[in-house]
Amino acid sequence: MITINERSIFSFFIFLFAAVLLVNSSDMQGNVILVPRIVGFILLVFSGVQFLLDLVPGIRRAIPFLNKDLEDDAEILKGLGKRFLFIGWMVLFVILIFFTSMIWATAISFFLYLKWISKESWKLSIIYTSIFTTTIYFVFVVAMGIYYFL
Repeated sequence: MITINERSIFSFFIFLFAAVLLVNSSDMQGNVILVPRIVGFILLVFSGVQFLLDLVPGIRRAIPFLNKDLEDDAEILKGLGKRFLFIGWMVLFVILIFFTSMIWATAISFFLYLKWISKESWKLSIIYTSIFTTTIYFVFVVAMGIYYFL
């Protein structure tokens, strides 16, 4: 049975957005087309699956690992503060990218996430941040020669 509700409509619009992204990227040059095609294809596949699951709930019930109980309203409201904190952290990350470089923004926001959102110890927060930021630097700047991250 087909169910049309706000979830299926939202999934359809995300699917449509991914399709438009792929179609509009077809006339781009070869050196810039890779990122929109990768993002568009992955988004198209995942949003297509989500659209099918929302449109036809019988598919979700037929496949065992997709048949999870939905959270009730009390659990949703309980975790709402953590979600807003995470969104605020993401906004801070984007602002830090604008005012500093990508490496510094990654280091600062990753440290803040580990220390105050995930409640890790100081030692682990510093070690993980150092390793993660150093890895990003060596992979993108040294190995690939992408100087956007500086």
